[in-house]
Amino acid sequence: MLALAKLTPADIEEIKSFLENFISVPLDDRLAETAALLRRNYKLELADAIIIATATDKQLPLVSQDRQFKKIPEITVIEI
Repeated sequence: MLALAKLTPADIEEIKSFLENFISVPLDDRLAETAALLRRNYKLELADAIIIATATDKQLPLVSQDRQFKKIPEITVIEI
């Protein structure tokens, strides 16, 4: 989100404040291997595969607007 070109300084601060409510999960070898498997099986972009691998590893639902995630039975998707 912080990479969007049209962000104002106020937008950046608002996003940073919002992101403080979340945890950061380091990408380790196990998550990378799970992401690689998901990427191969579902032809996902690498970033999407890492996000899904993290959700499955932490046994958490994935909150997203991306409808392609619904085709992946390993996760629960909460659409926003």
